[in-house]
Amino acid sequence: MKDGRHTAFLKRCLSIDIEVNPKAADVFAFTAVWCDGRAPLVLPQGVQARGLDRLQDALSQADHPLGHNILNHDLPIFLRCARRYQLMVQLILYGLLTS
Repeated sequence: MKDGRHTAFLKRCLSIDIEVNPKAADVFAFTAVWCDGRAPLVLPQGVQARGLDRLQDALSQADHPLGHNILNHDLPIFLRCARRYQLMVQLILYGLLTS
């Protein structure tokens, strides 16, 4: 992309793919890719609390979280997982609502 406006916007985005088990209210894998060239967060099956902490830290640095069906699918799981990830939900919602 040669348009500087688009490049500047994309540098503030974090694209997230989260795999959840809705029956168990469990996040079992995720990938988060920065659009500015930073190394992606890739946590394959068996996500531990430390991995979700890393995702939450990444989201705190992103102005615009992007994800497929994140509002209807992923956020409800985060809400059910644990209180500690309510900040993650707030960061995602804030980024989506202010975009």
